[in-house]
Amino acid sequence: MFILGSGYVAALQAAETTELDCMVKPEMYVELSSPVDGVLESVLVETSDSVQKGQVLANWSLP
Repeated sequence: MFILGSGYVAALQAAETTELDCMVKPEMYVELSSPVDGVLESVLVETSDSVQKGQVLANWSLP
């Protein structure tokens, strides 16, 4: 059995297992944009990575 909390997942042993249908939703959605036009060259983070304020997330080239 898994207990989902804010920022962690804890596994517990149980005598029986139960299968449940569920959907995990993020706490927050963030829209990213740039004040200049360009072509996205690479994305430096993966889905579910933790990021810090000011961290470079992607590289792009300017026309």
